[in-house]
Amino acid sequence: MFGIGIYRRGKKPGTLTAEWLDDRMVDAGIRAGTGFAQNGPTNGIVGDYDITYEAGDQRVDLKLTIRADGPNFRLQWLKDDVLIDEGIAFQSADCLILGYQST
Repeated sequence: MFGIGIYRRGKKPGTLTAEWLDDRMVDAGIRAGTGFAQNGPTNGIVGDYDITYEAGDQRVDLKLTIRADGPNFRLQWLKDDVLIDEGIAFQSADCLILGYQST
């Protein structure tokens, strides 16, 4: 499974909003999903978050880690402390543009 997404800074410090799409959603004819991350750093975007994603009638709660890698970023998503997805991203204005795949 692979996908793409975009994170934007939320209205409150330590939050992000998300839009995302993966190949399974495309195959099923499902629109892009949304997400909301909280409990992150109050400054910058590098750090750990609690994130809830929704798509169609499905909802999932994950842990998101964003780490700097030079001018870019590496991302990891964990469910019940198990790594399920990894990704890379770059920053464009106030957005983080990303691609990811299942581990």
